Amino acid sequence: MQVFINPGHALNGNPDPGACGYGLRESDVAARIGVIVEERLRAAGVETYLLQSDDLYSVPDVANDWGADLFVSIHCNAFNGVAKGTETCVYRIGTQGSALGEAVQERLISEIGTVDRGIKERPGLCVLRRTDMPAILVETAFIDEITDNAALRDRQEAFAKAIADGICDYAGLNAVAPPPNTRLISPNGEPYEQNDIDYLLAQGYTLADALSFLDTTDKYSASDIMAAAAYADSRVGSQGYGNNGCTAWVRDFLLHANHMFGRLMQDGSQGNLMWVPNIMDWAKENGLWKEPKEGGAMGDICLLETNYCPSDGPDHVVIACGDGQYWGNSSSRNRIVKSSIAGDYGAENVWGYVATGTGIGKTVQGKSTRTAAEIVGDAGSTSYVNLAPNGAAYEENDIKYLLGHGYAIEDAIALLSKEPKYTQKCRIAPNGKPYEQNDIDYLLSQGYTEDAAIAFLATADKYLR
Repeated sequence: MQVFINPGHALNGNPDPGACGYGLRESDVAARIGVIVEERLRAAGVETYLLQSDDLYSVPDVANDWGADLFVSIHCNAFNGVAKGTETCVYRIGTQGSALGEAVQERLISEIGTVDRGIKERPGLCVLRRTDMPAILVETAFIDEITDNAALRDRQEAFAKAIADGICDYAGLNAVAPPPNTRLISPNGEPYEQNDIDYLLAQGYTLADALSFLDTTDKYSASDIMAAAAYADSRVGSQGYGNNGCTAWVRDFLLHANHMFGRLMQDGSQGNLMWVPNIMDWAKENGLWKEPKEGGAMGDICLLETNYCPSDGPDHVVIACGDGQYWGNSSSRNRIVKSSIAGDYGAENVWGYVATGTGIGKTVQGKSTRTAAEIVGDAGSTSYVNLAPNGAAYEENDIKYLLGHGYAIEDAIALLSKEPKYTQKCRIAPNGKPYEQNDIDYLLSQGYTEDAAIAFLATADKYLR
């Protein structure tokens, strides 16, 4: 079962936050509910794809191309400040989409207790009209009505649970609660005080919603992240930290934010957190880890795979800007740079984030526009794996084969670096990978010159970005 989740409007509310009321924005509420829906569905064994975008035509196209079985868009309503309640929009009454909508609507009304506005037929909505699978658009409640607004502010986890339960009801799955929230550290890097959590729990908050509320208070907010961001912008283009300087840059950014993690990187009290894999391990052990689909907020550490050997874990770190860009140390240029994560490294190479930043961030999408040599050179060599003598990246299956036969990784690289595959001149395709010799040889056998063969292969889907 594959479910596509589409929180409404633009990620981070820019340029379109959707409906607003009493300090809430539709885009933010939908994003938070969508993340929790995804967590609950994954716990039930459902494969998910979460995408928040204001490009209404691309969203259904992505869902169709992915092969989703169900499509669920999450929104908040608004009208005149008086209207209230929950409704679920479908393309046509009597369809499978309508049956899905009825299951979700029933759960929302029974679990949240909002006014039941029923199932609405809305064939004009792009995300319902252009999707190939059963699709619904959930209007959770009215953000401009004071009682509905309070529910949207304080009961986001309950809304998410009801939506996920309805999807499971429709699909005949057993709803499963995800593991409890184990996050211990607030955005400003300090631990939450238990009495603050207990007070909100006594007021009826779930643990997740209590932590989300505390994140917005002066006591726990990441206000100094903004000062660090201004510092980072002032450093763009200035001298960097040399080869392997990525962790030194991250440390100094977090020190400017007065963040606890920066101090731990500096003092070494938690082990060597200047080594990228150790950063990931510490974050996971201490409740600061975020998966790639959660997105990188401003000030989060983004961990990347850049040496084309995923088996050795992440090997490069930058600071996420919160909008898909990053501040980082460029080893090849010895400069502090600000650029696109996807454009420089590719979304597939985002390993995850350390939650040192301001909250919910943007999910990175897109392919790198740079060659393998540029990617590896920009990051610096943070493990034994680097580019081969001919400028190509060593293939992981070649490395794994030798590791499986008892070679140490440095010995495996030394051996591979002498092989013709990695010593002969290679040409890099538009997707940043070398052309395969057998493809070139085939075209040469058909009478192509080498240059003509390369030009032809550059237009093939296999080698395009």
